[in-house]
Amino acid sequence: MIKKVRKNLDYIFLYLSLIIITSVIFYLFFNCKIIDGTDKILAALIPLLALIVGVFQILLNQINQKKNKLFELRYQELQNQITLLQKITNLISENMTNYSITNIHGLVSQLINLLNEFINFNRFQKEFLFKGITHKESAKKLKDILRKILERTDEFRKQIDDNNKNESPNIKLHKIKWHNDIKSYLKELDEKNITYDYLNELKSFLEVP
Repeated sequence: MIKKVRKNLDYIFLYLSLIIITSVIFYLFFNCKIIDGTDKILAALIPLLALIVGVFQILLNQINQKKNKLFELRYQELQNQITLLQKITNLISENMTNYSITNIHGLVSQLINLLNEFINFNRFQKEFLFKGITHKESAKKLKDILRKILERTDEFRKQIDDNNKNESPNIKLHKIKWHNDIKSYLKELDEKNITYDYLNELKSFLEVP
C-alpha cells in the first residue's frame, strides 16, 4: 500500500491541490462574500474555475508524459537485461558442450565484458530507473554467482596456460573440474530462481502508463 502511494505521489498532490484551491475559492466567494450579487459571483467564478481546470489538465498531461517515458525507458532496459543474461547463459552453455582449448581466452574476455555490462547497468540505474536495485538480495546473489563463474573460468584459463601440452591428462582433469563447477553454479541459479527473482524485481518498477 505504501509503495503504491509513493508511486502516485504526483497524482495525489495534484488532485489534493485542485480540491484545496477549489474549496478555498468557493469559500471566499460564497462565505466571505468577496463579491456581492449572484450574477457577479458566477461571472467571476466560471472563468476562474475554467482557468484552474485548464492548468490542472496541463499538469496532469505532464505527469502522464513523464510516467509514459519512464515506462518506456524501464521496459527497454528490462529487455536489455533479459538479452544480456541470455547471452551469458548461452555463452557458457555453448562452451560447456562444444568446448575447444583454443577458445578459452575468448570465453574469459567475453565473460568479463558481459559481467561488466551487468555491473554497470545496476550501478548506473540504481538511482534513476531502478532505484535501490543494487540492494536487492536477488541482484546481489546474481552478481556473486556471475563473478564466481568468471573467476572459475579465468582460473581454468591459467591452468591451461600452465600446461605445455594441450592433450595432457592434467588439462582433461582441469576441464572436468571446471565443467562440474560451472554446472553447479548454473544449477544454483536455476534451483534458487535467482535470475527469475532478479527480473521480477526489475518488472516491479514498471508502471502501466
